[in-house]
Amino acid sequence: MASLTEFTLPRIFPTFLTLLAIPLVLGGLQLVFLGGSFYYLAAGLALGASAWRIWNSDPQGSVIFGGLLLATIVWSFYESGTNLWALAPRILPFAIIGLWFLTPWFRNPLYKGSPPPLLASPIARIIPPIGFVIAVAVFIDGTGYEVKPMPPRSGINTVNTGSDWPSYGNSLKGSRYSPLDQISTQNVGDLELAWTYRTGAGGAFKATPLQVGNLLYMCTGGNRIVALDAETGELAWQFDPLIDP
Repeated sequence: MASLTEFTLPRIFPTFLTLLAIPLVLGGLQLVFLGGSFYYLAAGLALGASAWRIWNSDPQGSVIFGGLLLATIVWSFYESGTNLWALAPRILPFAIIGLWFLTPWFRNPLYKGSPPPLLASPIARIIPPIGFVIAVAVFIDGTGYEVKPMPPRSGINTVNTGSDWPSYGNSLKGSRYSPLDQISTQNVGDLELAWTYRTGAGGAFKATPLQVGNLLYMCTGGNRIVALDAETGELAWQFDPLIDP
């Protein structure tokens, strides 16, 4: 059982890398023919070369993968800057796979039981500080934000709602309360109907008229825009777009 494990375990990982390399090469070729990036084709070839070396118990397979990871980091920043959500799918898959290269289950069979120190190669010494710098840069860029002043508003947004009703719900906050004080709890019972206007459209009328100046604006159930005199209820003008309700 021990000999079987010693034979199969070193073979599983390069097989896994090969299965990842094949779609990268095929998809990368298609992307190159379409005028896209050469990265995916190059990454697939490098991953395949790493798998082949590891299959043959050649430690250079680890060096090739380390170079691929380093090139991927550089390419990712070239493509995406410090955008965390764009960097994650580019770097994390290879970074997670790279963790297996650091384990004794991978290193001991590859180096016949006497692996060198983890930081023996130049690439192994370069990647940790680069990773630290990347993490700090992405964190700083991702947690900061620029506060921009509010642009000046124009048109109906600046209308004083002291006497007008320019928005649905009166103000832009949707308060639905009128600041007018001529009607109070003491005289509300004495109110009488001042005027009535009929739109001519069937069904219940559920619109909230907007008041600007002396006119009330509303949209009927038939898609007509109507402007009424707020004091008398007389029709000032109307617009019919001639479309079905």
